[in-house]
Amino acid sequence: MTPGIAAAAALAIAASAAAQPTAPDVPIALVNGFHSGGHIEDYVARVVGELRQADRAGDGLDQGDIDFAMARRAAVQRTGPIQRILPMDLDGDLRITRDEIGTSTSADSGTPDDQTARDRRIEHHLQQYDIDGDGVITLPEAAATARQQAWDYRLVALLATDPDGDGRLTAAELTVLAEKAFRAVDADGDGTTSEPELASIRGRIRESQMTWQAEICPLPAVPTAARLIAYGGYESRTISPVQIESNDKREKTRLVEVTIEPGGQPLYLVLTSYETTLWRLTGATDRVSHVVASSYRAGRGSISAAGVTGVPARKVTISKAGCPNYFSSTTEEEAERARASIRFSLKRDPDAMFADYAADRISLPSGTIAATPDE
Repeated sequence: MTPGIAAAAALAIAASAAAQPTAPDVPIALVNGFHSGGHIEDYVARVVGELRQADRAGDGLDQGDIDFAMARRAAVQRTGPIQRILPMDLDGDLRITRDEIGTSTSADSGTPDDQTARDRRIEHHLQQYDIDGDGVITLPEAAATARQQAWDYRLVALLATDPDGDGRLTAAELTVLAEKAFRAVDADGDGTTSEPELASIRGRIRESQMTWQAEICPLPAVPTAARLIAYGGYESRTISPVQIESNDKREKTRLVEVTIEPGGQPLYLVLTSYETTLWRLTGATDRVSHVVASSYRAGRGSISAAGVTGVPARKVTISKAGCPNYFSSTTEEEAERARASIRFSLKRDPDAMFADYAADRISLPSGTIAATPDE
C-alpha cells in the first residue's frame, strides 16, 4: 500500500474513533451504509457490492484495485471542465479565444445581446479557466481546474479492515465484518435499524460524510520536523493597500498581519479565508518552511484570490479556490471539512487549528488573536 495513502486513511480512522468514543464499534468504511428502517440483508449487500464493483479480478480488493479506481475517477473528473469549454472551440484548434467565448455564449444566451453582457460572460469563463491569463483557454488549463474529492479513500479504509492482514479483502471476509457491524448497531437484534439505534452512530456518520467529501488539494509535502498549523477566518476588517483580483469586483482585498513568534521548530502554515486576503508575515519568518494560502473567493483560473508577503515566493503556494476550504470556527462542520481536506492533502492532521471570524492580527504558532485598536 502506498505509504501516504495508508497514512491518510489511518488518520481518518483514528480521527473518527477519537471523536466518537462511546459509539458502537463500526469501522468508518462501513458507517455510511446505515439508514433508518434498513435491513441487515440490504446493508450487507450494499457494502459487499461496493467491494465487488472495485474488485477487477474478482479475487478480493487489493491496492492495485484502489490505485486504478483513484486514477479512473481523477480522469473522469478532468473531463468535466473540458466538456464545458470544448463546444466553444469553433475553429477546432483546441484553444478557446475571447472571440469564440463571446460568439458561443451570445448564441446560447437566448436573449438580445449587448457588448457589456458579452464582455461579462467572456470574463466569467476566462476567470474560471484561463490560468496563465493570456486570454486563451487551453485543454490542459481546463483539466487543471478539476476538483478531486477523497471519495475513493473509502476503499483504502475498507482494505484496512482486512482481518487476516494479507493485503486482500475478499467478499467473504467483508460479509462477516458487515454482519458484525450491523449487529453492533442493531441493539434489539431484530435485523432492522431504528432511529434510536442510529442515534448512537449519528456523529460518526456525519464525520464520515465530512471525511469522504473532503477535497484533496495539490500541496507541497510537510517536512517531517515541521509543525503544521492551520488558521481560518472569514475576513479581516483591515483593507489591504494592495488589491488582488477576484471574481467579485466589488469586494476589497483584506489584510491580515501574521506575526511569527520566535522558536526553533519549522512551521508549515495553512491560511484560509472566505474573502480575498493578503497575509503579511513578519517576525521570525525564517521558521516558516512553507505557506499555503486559500480563499473561497476565486482569482483567475479558479485559483484562490489570496497573496502572501514576508517570505520568499518559493515558500508560497496559492491553492485552488476553497482548497482547503475556509473555516471561521474550530467547532463547526466547516472546520471538520477543512481538517479532513488537510489530512488527505498533506497526509497528516494539523498539529493545531485556530480560527476567528474577522481577525486583523494573529500570532503563530501560539494562535493568539490580537485585539484591534477599536476593541
